[in-house]
Amino acid sequence: MQKIEPSLLLVWARVAQLRNLQAAGKSLFLSQPAISHQLKRLQDWLGEPLYHRTARGIEPTEIGRILQRTGENMEAVLQEAQAVRDKTKDLLRGTLRLSASHTNAEYLLPLLVGEYCRKYPAVNVRTATMNSQQAWLHRDEVDLILIESAEDLVREPVEWTRTTLIETEISALVPVSHPLAALTAIPLEDLASEKLIWREEGSGIREDVIHAFRQAGIYPYIHYEFSGLAAVRSAVRNGIGIGFSSTLLSPEQLVGVRLIPVVPSIPHTLSVLHRTHYGHLVASFLEVIRLSVFEH
Repeated sequence: MQKIEPSLLLVWARVAQLRNLQAAGKSLFLSQPAISHQLKRLQDWLGEPLYHRTARGIEPTEIGRILQRTGENMEAVLQEAQAVRDKTKDLLRGTLRLSASHTNAEYLLPLLVGEYCRKYPAVNVRTATMNSQQAWLHRDEVDLILIESAEDLVREPVEWTRTTLIETEISALVPVSHPLAALTAIPLEDLASEKLIWREEGSGIREDVIHAFRQAGIYPYIHYEFSGLAAVRSAVRNGIGIGFSSTLLSPEQLVGVRLIPVVPSIPHTLSVLHRTHYGHLVASFLEVIRLSVFEH
């Protein structure tokens, strides 16, 4: 070993402070054999003994004390760097830019942004709602994207990472006065003859539903097309036709309509996309996602 490994000096500094290998191991979460191995490597590099054994433990040699001070200085520098990092995290400032698909914007975004703003009040949060394809096409303008499953629309390059947030399903959205509203499930082929209300091109829900129809050998006619979930729900509520929605709708959003599962089921995924290399702002929002979504 030509160059000294900094970790060896840090281990030695702790041993020299405590004068006991076992106590040092406990404080560093290392076994005593591991501590002994580290010290042997340092002594082999040094070519001199670091300590002498005594009845009470160990006693550093003169050169051992010099290296102890070196290790303590290194530890102080590292603690200072950690303090700078912690302060940066605690006093986050700046602007976090988010884009979200319509389902994410209605279901997850208010929860996440609300929690984030309570935790990091000095950070400005700017959000934009659009369909999944649009969100992906404008990825260079934002820090994070909350997107829906649309495998044909989104191809992550190596600098972006996708994490699944929620796996759910898409159901038929039917007016309460419609005969199909009395069913507990609707076969997909039965919907092909209905007047269907579609989301705009680029919608994750639209792409998943079209994919399900095509797998069943069905090519439905597009009667009506509306932009956004709210517009689809309103159109269904007013009896224009039958639409499709994630099963994550709240009771308030289901006034005048019913969500009915389709057979076979249509899986639907909500995900977050972020760059593989990111800073504190993105890291802090991902932590809020972890606490709000994965631990509840």
